[in-house]
Amino acid sequence: IDSQMLSAATADWANAASSLRFDQIGTKVLELGAGTGASGLFAAALGASSVTLTDGTDGLVPLLTRNAEHNRERGVIGADTAVAIGPWRFGETPPACAAGETYDIVIGSDITYAVHEAGDALCDLLGDLLRSGTARRCVIAHEHRREDIFDVDAIVANEPAAEWNEKDCCLRYFLGYAEKAGLRVTPLAFEP
Repeated sequence: IDSQMLSAATADWANAASSLRFDQIGTKVLELGAGTGASGLFAAALGASSVTLTDGTDGLVPLLTRNAEHNRERGVIGADTAVAIGPWRFGETPPACAAGETYDIVIGSDITYAVHEAGDALCDLLGDLLRSGTARRCVIAHEHRREDIFDVDAIVANEPAAEWNEKDCCLRYFLGYAEKAGLRVTPLAFEP
């Protein structure tokens, strides 16, 4: 696996995950920007041996903990799968649960939407994880957004996008920051 490879899936996470193998013995997964933990818990349910869920939003660590416990209690996550949870904002020191660990794959679902605010920090983190050998591969699921996503008037008017806009500013920002960080982005899937 190319240690400088960052893959960006532009369909939903289930489509991105279809190209991944979490059930290989010993697969260790790090999820950045976990939110509810759905993607990381999905990897755990598919057989990852270890999943570390992280998010930088205050208050989400307790939710991640409850969701992991809920899935463990219901047998969705096997008893042999280790789940660690911690707060981690892009650009900050990793939490104790991730410090010193290595991962087969780093995943992130829709973590590019605010890249205009933290793009350098996100891409620098991904680059650091790959170059240091902490991660072998990163796969990011990106939801396309219309060009005027940050236009307050369009948001207030609640005008739906007529179609996917190839001028997706979030993706454009992300790709620019990724190039600056020396990352090679390889699309995995596109929605029609």
